[in-house]
Amino acid sequence: MAAARTALQRAAGSGNARLRQRATVALGDLARLARDWPAARDAYDRVRKDGEGGPGWWATATYLAALCAEEEGRMNEAREFLDDLLLRRPGAYEAPLARARRAVLGLPEPVAPREDAAPEAFDRPPARFTIQAGAFSLPENANALQETLTGLGFPEVRVEAEGGLHRVFVGRFFTRPEAEALGDSLVSVLPSGFSVIRLGAPE
Repeated sequence: MAAARTALQRAAGSGNARLRQRATVALGDLARLARDWPAARDAYDRVRKDGEGGPGWWATATYLAALCAEEEGRMNEAREFLDDLLLRRPGAYEAPLARARRAVLGLPEPVAPREDAAPEAFDRPPARFTIQAGAFSLPENANALQETLTGLGFPEVRVEAEGGLHRVFVGRFFTRPEAEALGDSLVSVLPSGFSVIRLGAPE
């Protein structure tokens, strides 16, 4: 764990924006899993300030910052983060998660997105990758991992039975780097690691 954190801290100082933001989000996830909300918020805030128009981690950081605010009981702040995400990135991968979270919290319908909101996410191709977080012979073990990951806020955690195994998958991603970034944030809760799986075809 310490070695992984050190590696992520080095990467978070990279001059490459994609690598820097990806690593900083992973550091925030490690802090969130440890329930260190101030450290998690600090990491996500750094990504948000790194540039809304950057390599694509602004929406992820904003959604996760909302989860942190909710855990701390800062409900107005959580709502502001969710609204900000839906206003600025209505087509982002995290937008449906933000809408679902608002519904769970009993918030009013989100405000309509700005007409000039960035449309790029609507034009992206179908998701091509997912993360395999585990494979179990016993369905109860797969279900337990699914509940754990869902409770931690990871997106689209599902169990699929195949060949006598119950596989736990997390998320659907357009690119391998996006999938790997989520995998990096899972390392602290997956002792056996993770696999990036190409949807529709074996890796």
